Amino acid sequence: MKLERLLAENMLRFGTKNLIASDIKPYLMEQTVREYSLNQLPAELEKINYVPSAANYIAISDGNPWLAENRAINLKNFLVANIQKQVGIPFDAAAVKVEETAVSPNKGDQYQYVEGTIYGLMEKKTIPATKYAYDLLYNFYDINNVPHIIVTKLGMGAPVQVGNTNYNNSALKLQRDGATAISAGGFVVFDQESSSLGNIAILIPIPNIYAQRDGSRLYFKDAKSLNQMREFIQTYTDGSDVYTKNPESNYLSSRWTSTQGGGGNYLVGREGGAPATILTGPKKGKTSISRTYYKATGDGQAAEPGTGTKGEWVKIGSFQLSKEKGSFLDNMVTIQPGSYQQVFDSIKADIDAQLANEFQIKSLTATVKGYASADRATNRLPQGVTAPDHTYGGHVPAKYWIRK
Repeated sequence: MKLERLLAENMLRFGTKNLIASDIKPYLMEQTVREYSLNQLPAELEKINYVPSAANYIAISDGNPWLAENRAINLKNFLVANIQKQVGIPFDAAAVKVEETAVSPNKGDQYQYVEGTIYGLMEKKTIPATKYAYDLLYNFYDINNVPHIIVTKLGMGAPVQVGNTNYNNSALKLQRDGATAISAGGFVVFDQESSSLGNIAILIPIPNIYAQRDGSRLYFKDAKSLNQMREFIQTYTDGSDVYTKNPESNYLSSRWTSTQGGGGNYLVGREGGAPATILTGPKKGKTSISRTYYKATGDGQAAEPGTGTKGEWVKIGSFQLSKEKGSFLDNMVTIQPGSYQQVFDSIKADIDAQLANEFQIKSLTATVKGYASADRATNRLPQGVTAPDHTYGGHVPAKYWIRK
């Protein structure tokens, strides 16, 4: 018991003259406060048969560091759950870091707050060189940098999975079924998938009627060439392209990335190249098949070599949410709904500023910080709140919170 409390008790007990009750009331009120560490709770509360009341609240000696840390964690989870949906840019949740948590030596609502800093993977936009009004997307199968398509239409030599030691009969059948594709320059390939399984398929080199190629995208100088390529791919492909026309610019685009062959069919080839064997035709023998993937370069535009910048993480902007401004409540860790829009508006404004500088943002992530003031952490709920949003990590069960 502090000396001041002991003095106050004795002054009352022995009837000290001229003593005003209000002078000693603060000391007596403090006598009803119990203080425990998190590790002592809730066993101590069970031991004393604790009953929550306004004059009998609990002070938690190490509660403030817990509040600071969990306010930061709560902000992190909030950003992970909401930012991508709000701004439409991929959010790298795995890269989000709790950078700092701390307890201020000062008291006051302004010292209870969280901070967030948003970072973006930024690239400088490429400069368009030649504009084309026609393009086509297909995730090609490259052999010696020559783009090929795969036959996926049933009855015309669609891919099959086989044992990697007894595929000859299947290859002969594929050759017969795919006679049309083979007459157009196609050939049967085998790609070993595992120690026991492999895949055989027919690949066909595409006609060289396009003006330029950038990854998975082909550009054409005229609608006739584009439609010739569309007809060629459609002959051997199960499914159709998504064909769009912009009435304002007469821009035409043929996209095959939703079909099995032009999109998600990875039966043969890998992005970095995969060994394979050509089983038919004049180029029989070992080879390597690499895959291309969708690469956005802007409708109808090819990138000028050497322009643009490689992506790097840069700070986009920061924001702060405090108890003083109502962003969360005393002894609580959850961001209040009224602050959500403040976060989104801040991030969107920072993103718009970057886009205005002709940057494109490939991905977002964040760092977060959480802080508590020197005011004692307790088991008192804020005014009007009937249930806590945490239990100090299970150390203060809901039944031990004081409701005002």
